[in-house]
Amino acid sequence: MKDMNKYLRIGLHAIYAFGLLLILIFSGNKLDWMADFDPSISSGAIEDGAGNRTVFLCVVLAVAILAQLIVAITANKPTERLISGLLVLVAILAFVV
Repeated sequence: MKDMNKYLRIGLHAIYAFGLLLILIFSGNKLDWMADFDPSISSGAIEDGAGNRTVFLCVVLAVAILAQLIVAITANKPTERLISGLLVLVAILAFVV
């Protein structure tokens, strides 16, 4: 049981890390490359009404937070719970910024 709990935590941390990586990769405006190609085009002037990127990032954030909450619930030590809470704050900060 203890080994299974260890592997569960490792898997949940891997899910969190992958989610955080996705948040960092897909954050920002998807049309920023156009300003590099032609400086007269402002990436903020082009509207993207779909919002699919935002929905995807919200789902990824929710999964990353859920993974860390499961780690916090199954943690035996208060420091593990604190670290899990800090990782949730890091994910939210990465999403907002």
